[in-house]
Amino acid sequence: MPIELEYKYILSEDPDYENRLKKFLIENKFVYNVRHIEQHYLAGGGRIRSSRSNNEDIATNYFCYKEPLKKGDGNIEFDMIISSDDFYLCVKNAEVSLIKNRYEIFSDNHKWEIDIFLHNEKSYFNLMEVEVKNKDDDPSTISLPSIVRNNIILKTLDDDRFTSKKLACRKHAKKLYKQLV
Repeated sequence: MPIELEYKYILSEDPDYENRLKKFLIENKFVYNVRHIEQHYLAGGGRIRSSRSNNEDIATNYFCYKEPLKKGDGNIEFDMIISSDDFYLCVKNAEVSLIKNRYEIFSDNHKWEIDIFLHNEKSYFNLMEVEVKNKDDDPSTISLPSIVRNNIILKTLDDDRFTSKKLACRKHAKKLYKQLV
């Protein structure tokens, strides 16, 4: 059964962080990938996502269903590829939507995902995630690029204040930043 358990790292509030991150990764020759993600949460449960990598011409569309397990044990998550027609049909039933750019960086046998939440192409929240096999697997951030490591303001496991669905609300995201600093 696909279980998702991830540490989340809230990165400092900086509207120019994405530009600085991209420049740093290029100048220091880091291997990374960028995905542009359009995500919609459906009224009846589940979410749909359109994801296109910087080296792909066509987006891939997914349906995902996620069910939380007891506190600290992660989520059960099922993903399946759907057609563009099905994706756009489902968009009509979305309650909450978001757009983000995801930077994927590989370090110390982990894939780190940095999500830059966007509104009108401007950043309003920066979050990094890393998936782990169990809650005792606490990955080190030492080998991450300094532009990432030095911008971490909070590390959390299983804190539902920082779900993408909740962060889709810019008001909620801004309130969180105010509480953290």
